[in-house]
Amino acid sequence: MLEASDNLEFERAGALRDRLKAIEKVYEGQNVVGLGREELDV
Repeated sequence: MLEASDNLEFERAGALRDRLKAIEKVYEGQNVVGLGREELDV
């Protein structure tokens, strides 16, 4: 993204920024919270 903006490719840099934000949003939704032992099925 920085390389694209340095080369004055602002549209490409913006597209890369948007793609990165979308990937970060997906990862935010995939956080797993650990369960305590009393909450596990065995």
